[in-house]
Amino acid sequence: MLKQGLMALVATVASAGVANAQDWSGPYVGGSLGYATGDSSSKVSLGGAWASESQGLRDDVTRLYSANLEPDGATYGVYAGYSHQVGGAIVLGGEISYDVADISADRVLGQTPTTTFPTLTYAPSNSVDVQGILNARARFGYSFGSVLGYVSVGYATADVEVGAAVLSNGGYSKVGVKSDWVGGVSYGLGAEFALKGPWSIRGEYQRIDLEDITFQTAYRPGSTFTAPPYTETYKQDLDLDSFKVGVSYNF
Repeated sequence: MLKQGLMALVATVASAGVANAQDWSGPYVGGSLGYATGDSSSKVSLGGAWASESQGLRDDVTRLYSANLEPDGATYGVYAGYSHQVGGAIVLGGEISYDVADISADRVLGQTPTTTFPTLTYAPSNSVDVQGILNARARFGYSFGSVLGYVSVGYATADVEVGAAVLSNGGYSKVGVKSDWVGGVSYGLGAEFALKGPWSIRGEYQRIDLEDITFQTAYRPGSTFTAPPYTETYKQDLDLDSFKVGVSYNF
């Protein structure tokens, strides 16, 4: 019995030794599924004929037009990269990924009275929609045998559309939309688990801080106010937090 126990212990240690000898070096490709949430706040500055209005009304309009949105939605994508294991357990690498995204939020208010002139009402709306994310990043990892823990930092760009519109009870009607690729810093952490053969699975968290998006509204057909022109400039920021799981094939 003692001999059998010692043999079992030796087999366990040997098995652990094989796991600890996991080599993470080489190229890999994979696919991922995820869920993302975000924060997107807009700040509005008024110009043109707004200068002729009272400070109270300008403050009311700025408050009504501005919005804090919390977009969320699913992502799915592909990635490819290369890792090199150095110094025993240190793993360095680079990766590029693209995710199709359906991350969105909108706010629509009904006709809302202003504090300064309660008979004057505005119905504003705001929206944000992320349709894709391209990310290039470096990975810095530490191997625990069959488990790789890592942090990442890089540059991401997202296909984003933002918009705003307003209609007053007096017929003042404007809309503004901007669609663009917006860049920013990405950083995160994750863990990858080696499976049998060339396969591995991983889970990770990633934060993307994107640059501000600036756009202006324009008069819609039928607006009762077109001259002198009132101008509204929106500056909208966007930050994303994503949680993803992936399956990799390691060459």
